[in-house]
Amino acid sequence: MPIGCDSDAFAKRLLGDPYRTFVLPGSAYGQPQHIRLGVGGGATVNLEKGLARVSQALRDGSA
Repeated sequence: MPIGCDSDAFAKRLLGDPYRTFVLPGSAYGQPQHIRLGVGGGATVNLEKGLARVSQALRDGSA
C-alpha cells in the first residue's frame, strides 16, 4: 500500500461502487500497510478484472 494509505479504509472503499472488489486489509493479520488478495470461486473468478479494479482505486486516490 502507498505510505499513509489506511488498508482498512481502502478495503472498505473497494467493496462499494464502482470497484465491487474484496480484499482483506492487512490489519487483520498484523500488516497494516498491506492488503491480502484472495482468489476463489471457481470458473466465475476474474482475477484480471479484480486487479484492474484495485489498480484503478489506487489511481483514484488512496483512502
